[in-house]
Amino acid sequence: MTRKNWRRDYRLNPLKKLRQAKPFVTFDIESQNWKDFRLCGIFDGREYKKYDTIEATCDALFTKRFRNYAIYAHYCGKYDGMFILDELRKRKGWTIEPILSNGRMIEMRVKDADKHRWSVRDSFSILPASLYDLTRKEAFDVVHKKLKADEKGMIENPQYNINDCVGLYEVLEKFRDLNHGSFGLTIARTSLDDYRRNYQRQPFKPVREFERIIREAYYGARTEIFQFNTNPDKTFYDYDVNSLYPFVLRENEYPYGSFKVVHPDIDTFGFSLARVAEQHRFPILPQRLSHKLMFMRGYHTGWYSNHELQLVEKMSPFRLDVLKTIACEEHGPVFRDYVDDIYARRMEAREQGNSALALILKLKLNSFYGKFGQSREAERVVINPEYIEEGMKLDFIGDVPVFRKIVRNMSTHIIPSISALVTAYSRVYMWKWFTGVPDADLFYMDTDSIIASTPCLEESKALGKFKLELRMEKFYPILPKVYYYEVDGVSRVKAKGLPMQDMDSFRRWLARLPVSDHRGIETFKRSLRKTTGETMLYNKVVTRTLASYYDKRRMLDDYRTYPFKTGDDRSENKAAFEKLRLETMKLIA
Repeated sequence: MTRKNWRRDYRLNPLKKLRQAKPFVTFDIESQNWKDFRLCGIFDGREYKKYDTIEATCDALFTKRFRNYAIYAHYCGKYDGMFILDELRKRKGWTIEPILSNGRMIEMRVKDADKHRWSVRDSFSILPASLYDLTRKEAFDVVHKKLKADEKGMIENPQYNINDCVGLYEVLEKFRDLNHGSFGLTIARTSLDDYRRNYQRQPFKPVREFERIIREAYYGARTEIFQFNTNPDKTFYDYDVNSLYPFVLRENEYPYGSFKVVHPDIDTFGFSLARVAEQHRFPILPQRLSHKLMFMRGYHTGWYSNHELQLVEKMSPFRLDVLKTIACEEHGPVFRDYVDDIYARRMEAREQGNSALALILKLKLNSFYGKFGQSREAERVVINPEYIEEGMKLDFIGDVPVFRKIVRNMSTHIIPSISALVTAYSRVYMWKWFTGVPDADLFYMDTDSIIASTPCLEESKALGKFKLELRMEKFYPILPKVYYYEVDGVSRVKAKGLPMQDMDSFRRWLARLPVSDHRGIETFKRSLRKTTGETMLYNKVVTRTLASYYDKRRMLDDYRTYPFKTGDDRSENKAAFEKLRLETMKLIA
């Protein structure tokens, strides 16, 4: 992006007032075999009505009364909204624009042939938890709690759908009232608006032409296995940091001024392109390799925050060559007041038993920073557009035209230098803690947690300190974010992204057999690729097989790991991983 693309006043200013939430209505669809529609309930705040066809449902929702409403369903983008979209796309002259975030539909903007408009939204984007949990005493404690399916089933039991619709309405109503009558399309947007209205003291300037460089220095969280375990007699301790990202937001400084090129120097506040040689057992700087975040020894060159490079210079006797630097002179602890106030209010709400407010404040703290790192480029998809814009590419759902276009978001809140520093500060903070654990006791880390074989970290409820999350009688890591463990004699599995239904599924997967799970219906993008025009409702079946091996650190003969060196052949781990896999299968048989 060149300098001429920016206006002189292009900056993120404090808000004078919060955007008031739209009035809303809730709905919920029940089906058989995931995609066969059976009924839909709609609750407008006063009256619940049930409809037996999707056509009647849409006729009831897309009326004059609800034009200025937000029409909510929980998991709308992954489920209920797909039924609505499948019906509306067949209506002549109706335009549908799905708004996507990370591939998920968070809103569906609808316009009929007479140019009347409606907005269908996913409440999960505001409150990212199951509706069952949200309606319970531990969260919003509403009157109409989501029911579990009994022997009558979801469709035969009329109270089931009533509680879904009315319970969601009560949750949103309580959320709106506790949030001063305001909330945005997502919880991240809601948090950002709250910060700008009540805590922002000065304008934030954009990173301008340095945005591409800063995104190169924007890395994610660290997840590594430092030792595998085959000893069934060891006990393990899982420590989590109390609110890691809010803690680093509070404790560190962030830029609010403009960046400029300066003489290469890592002692400035900013980012540098550096050639580094790391030989530490726990390298500090991340590298992107084969879509993975790696921490490797040896020479490599990349853009990093100067905060990380200062630690490298302190810890390594090897040379660090700084090639380029961009720096910002205007920086400070701009989020301290926000974190202090929100965290204190959250603790107070917990002490008073106000679980709903405590949950809202927790979500605000944890989702806040990511909005600054939002991507500028996104695909805009319009079904049956009113007019064709330049650059749109044509596709079809049957005979219904679908147009796609890559659009550039020029929103002032996109300041990736802030998000890049949040993750950098977090990695440095965690590095200082896990490298302090004796090598023999350190086994695993993931973003804000450390798993060790001794009670080696001091516990505290303070922000940024550690709490003992679990004491595990057994712990067998397999891959990052995939491990088996036991608590109080009960076998458990953490398997992010894998279709694990029970321990038998995990054992099958570990035996390199395929494991499948039915997960509702396909998302919009996948349905768009599958459809022949008759429908966009397809069952989603996820099947996974353990076809990989651990390749983020070299596996040694005693199952300890050591960082690879830049250029190493990581496939040398295959034999050691296969031996580990077979031993682990015996241990959890």
